[in-house]
Amino acid sequence: MTSKTTRRSTSLVFALIISFLLGACTLTGSPEQSLDLTDVPTNTVQPTRTPAGSAGLPTSRPTVTSLPLQQPQQPTRSVILPPTAVPPAQASTPVPISIVILSPVPGSVISGNTQVLGAASHPQFLQYQVEYGPQPNSGNLWFPITGTVQRPVNNGLLGIWNTTSVEDGLYNIRLRVTLRDGTSLSTVVGNIRVQNRQPTPIPTATTIPRPIAAFSQSATAGQVPLVVNFFNQSQGEITGYQWSFGDGGSSSEINPTYTYRNPGIYTVILTANGPGGSSNVSRQITVQSVSPPVAAFTQDRVSGESPLVVQFTDQSTGNITSREWRFGDGATSTEQNPSHTFTEVGTYNVILSVQGSGGATSAIRQITVENPSVPAPDAAFTASTTSGELPLQVEFSPTSTDNINTYDWRVEGVTFSNNAQSQFTFTEAGAFTVELIVTGDGGQDTNQETITITRPPDAPDVSISVNPESGDVPLSVQFTSESVGGEITSYTWDLGDGNFSNEASPAYTYTGQGTYDVTLVVEGPGGTDTETLSVTAVDPVQPPQAAFDAIVVDDGVGLTVDFINGSTGEGLTYAWQFGDGNTSADESPQHTYANYGTYTVAVSVTNSAGSSTAETEITLSAPLTAVTAIASAAPLQAAVGDTIQFDSSGSSGDIATYTWDFGDGNTSDQPSPTNSYQTEGEFTATLSLVGQDGSTSSDTVTINVGAGLQAAFTPQQANVTAGESVTFDSSGSTGAIVSYAWQFGDGGTSAEANPTYPYNAPGEYQVTLTISDGATQSTATGTVSVGAGLQAAFTPQQANVTAGESVTFD
Repeated sequence: MTSKTTRRSTSLVFALIISFLLGACTLTGSPEQSLDLTDVPTNTVQPTRTPAGSAGLPTSRPTVTSLPLQQPQQPTRSVILPPTAVPPAQASTPVPISIVILSPVPGSVISGNTQVLGAASHPQFLQYQVEYGPQPNSGNLWFPITGTVQRPVNNGLLGIWNTTSVEDGLYNIRLRVTLRDGTSLSTVVGNIRVQNRQPTPIPTATTIPRPIAAFSQSATAGQVPLVVNFFNQSQGEITGYQWSFGDGGSSSEINPTYTYRNPGIYTVILTANGPGGSSNVSRQITVQSVSPPVAAFTQDRVSGESPLVVQFTDQSTGNITSREWRFGDGATSTEQNPSHTFTEVGTYNVILSVQGSGGATSAIRQITVENPSVPAPDAAFTASTTSGELPLQVEFSPTSTDNINTYDWRVEGVTFSNNAQSQFTFTEAGAFTVELIVTGDGGQDTNQETITITRPPDAPDVSISVNPESGDVPLSVQFTSESVGGEITSYTWDLGDGNFSNEASPAYTYTGQGTYDVTLVVEGPGGTDTETLSVTAVDPVQPPQAAFDAIVVDDGVGLTVDFINGSTGEGLTYAWQFGDGNTSADESPQHTYANYGTYTVAVSVTNSAGSSTAETEITLSAPLTAVTAIASAAPLQAAVGDTIQFDSSGSSGDIATYTWDFGDGNTSDQPSPTNSYQTEGEFTATLSLVGQDGSTSSDTVTINVGAGLQAAFTPQQANVTAGESVTFDSSGSTGAIVSYAWQFGDGGTSAEANPTYPYNAPGEYQVTLTISDGATQSTATGTVSVGAGLQAAFTPQQANVTAGESVTFD
């Protein structure tokens, strides 16, 4: 099938390299270094395959003219190619990968501002950073030359190293690239001499250039035991290789095969040695068990003004033994839920990497820090023309340069310039999107323009197709080209595996699995045309293996679940059953349940080789609420030895533990305990609660403890006569008295504490005092004697007498 849009990528890469080379310049203060951009491969090339049934096809690659920088030419170097190898069953798709420092080269003497030139590109590129460190570097100390740069560089300027503040001596330079899955790739150049304090000698010509180390591998991740085939793609005059596989294993073979038997993240380093020196390049391989940990996290904000404080919450699952946070500004943390302050304006990639016994994974999110006062830049620009015939050179100019620090000009997403004024030559027909991304202290802005390119009337125009487009290895295909305009004088097919053909419609057989990008270039009197397509050769389909993880979304409700597919196999279809009657055919669906409970979730995966089912139970519980403690007790007034009932039933929240401290040294972990105080005094009892969500709360209650309820009284007059009053004193009573009841023995009563009572008749009276504390009573008794008082009385001894007789009175 013909594709007019996909053919742009190859032409754009050549055009961008040419644009960079024409505009390249060297800063003063840095000695010039010889640089040949053809030294480093910019595409991962599969090992040469011997095609079946292709005896008539030429195997030599057509000549391609490259434009080197205008610098001293390096001597011709020999190239040691890896031997022919049959790719493994897990061979990866050819992709453009280039992680290399081209200048300064080992042995360079530099001073002042020095350009670091090279390439930092990968299909999964996230960001890169250039760093320097001492040589030797036993402490693994690295210091930034650049901040984190979030755009790839293809054979261009990686950064400027200001060496004026660096002590003279030998140093290493490292280019470290981070991919979107959190893994890192790096290369190191050593034996760089900084010499600012003495005159810098003029470097002599290098008779033999150093080799350039490069390699690809059949897999970057997989389960133990993981067998990885390494393909050496180093260039230059090479005398030997040294492989370090990161787990203690090593090899000096050209293309070794190595088996990883334990989960982990391993850094593979290839060092290429030659008469001109040595270079190295490293890549990471992630080896996992069946159930590796899954990295995940959230943050409380994604943007804001500087200084921006962001709280991160780790939501990773699985068996985790270590974690590392990289905040994108050079800072790191090993806390589970760190808080970090971003001070510089910019966009930062925050990476959480978790590692456990089952392997390691990473998660990435972006944080944007805005300038609180500087206006945002304006990315508006003009083009000298928006349409024309091939080849068309267009000048681009920003309409304003205010508040702009950096420019990033892109064609179809590929950067071609970082200057304010830029130009680009279009060599392919079609409608192309030109984008300008500007950044400043006030933030970032983007603007786009469409440039339409047409072909000259007599230019050749071709369409191509392939039958079949995919199939099992070995895959025999028939390529067909058809002229749809102009005159064609030559055909050049790049079959994507290192082989070529000059036939108009060749037949070819692919013997190794992979996806091959096939390109046809036709030439004629009116120019050239390029078309591309892809052919996919696969191993026979293997039966699938179902697997998945369930992660509850932390949205404050806890009813939404993300199901993360972990099934293996090719060409899978999915059938999910969520246990509540709902289903899905998505690969990794999200489902919201209506009610809390326990559900059996199952996924069935199917391909042409069979099917497999995995299921698990998930339990959804209502979100936990914070606790609030409320303490109470009865009675609040008590005597020594009384039993006090304590109660926490008024408390609220999801309570995990109770702790009572009664203030007398006694404690309890019961919700409603009892306690008896053995001494008098005022005691403060404290209830402390811990919630299931980790929240805490406490409350207190005060208990007054007396000597106990005991009635006692004293009459202030022990003996009185009739008609006199007696005052009674109850101050000798003890306890928490709330009421008094007096009975004076003659029917009289009183409720006063210290009453005065009159007795009107003589006699012996039994007095009773009863006191109460509201729950118990105590009684005391006493006697009061009341006399008759002064009373005249007599009796004549002779009742009847005669005159003259005497009467005796008694």
